[in-house]
Amino acid sequence: MDNITLINRLPRIFFFGILLLSSIYFFFIGTEKYNTIKISEINIEEISQDININNRDKNIDKIYDISKLKSDLKDFSWVKKNKEKVNINNNEVALLINKMDQNNYNLEKVIFNKKIPGFFVNELPEDISYIRDTEQKKKLFISIVLPLIVEVNRDLKLKRSRLKKLYDKLSQDQTLTLKEHRWLINLALENSIKISQINKIEIAKNLLINIDIIPNSIAIAQAAKESGWGTSRFAIEGNALFGQWTFNNSNGLIPKERQVGEDHYVKSFVNLKESVKSYMKNINTHKAYKSFREKRFQYRQNNRSLDPIVLVHELSSYAELNNYTEILQLIIEKNELYIFDDVKLIINNSLV
Repeated sequence: MDNITLINRLPRIFFFGILLLSSIYFFFIGTEKYNTIKISEINIEEISQDININNRDKNIDKIYDISKLKSDLKDFSWVKKNKEKVNINNNEVALLINKMDQNNYNLEKVIFNKKIPGFFVNELPEDISYIRDTEQKKKLFISIVLPLIVEVNRDLKLKRSRLKKLYDKLSQDQTLTLKEHRWLINLALENSIKISQINKIEIAKNLLINIDIIPNSIAIAQAAKESGWGTSRFAIEGNALFGQWTFNNSNGLIPKERQVGEDHYVKSFVNLKESVKSYMKNINTHKAYKSFREKRFQYRQNNRSLDPIVLVHELSSYAELNNYTEILQLIIEKNELYIFDDVKLIINNSLV
């Protein structure tokens, strides 16, 4: 090949050289950039999800994480201002929060898992009213009463399940055993159900109207309203969460606002659980709440979940306030208490 021919072919050789280098660049470098772009797109989606999750967690943390109370309790500065009322060296709120942590109990986990440990508190901490942050005070109160409410409701569910089996048996014209008969009659007597001149199937049906749960959200809201989120004298001194009246001075506290000539007391209890049990029995048996029970039974008959916002408006007789049920609805909605309605109990019987 002569020099002239080689010179003439140089542009073509140069062109193919550029093409070859471009191909090499694409395969070894361009592909890497392409993959990087794709990976970045996936990461952006993941990051977006993480941001949503983190924002959700922050909101839940802000609303429900009782461990934040510790920041209020580290220096006890707010307690020191009330030395005459609070024992600084034995702060009950701080001790209770520590026990909750030791038992791995916090509301954030309850919300996600829909399971709550059997962490049962017998008495409210006397210094709960000294928590400065109202929201934190509410969280601690909910953490105290929720396991008790869930447990009493669980017992009602078990009774109702057994009762339903007897009702189905009677509906099929089957004869109850002596043990079943005695259990049914005793349950009727306990719940103020008439047993004379009425057949057993009617007794069982009437009991099914009465033996049922009170939605957790309603029970929490009423306890909060009646006890001032656990700060009232009746709640602290008498474990009275629901402000129930009694005319027996041996187990009651005299209201300071009681008028001359009145003889009622606010019923006291040996522990908080007894207060919850008494409250639920009151709702399930007293004639003043018949419409509540009938409305609840309608939901059961139609295989629908109980709606606390509808049911709470059947409790207007509980207090003399004209807007009592509206207040309860506001407490439920503002504090999103309905999120606790499907919580189940994990039994480990940690008593405080």
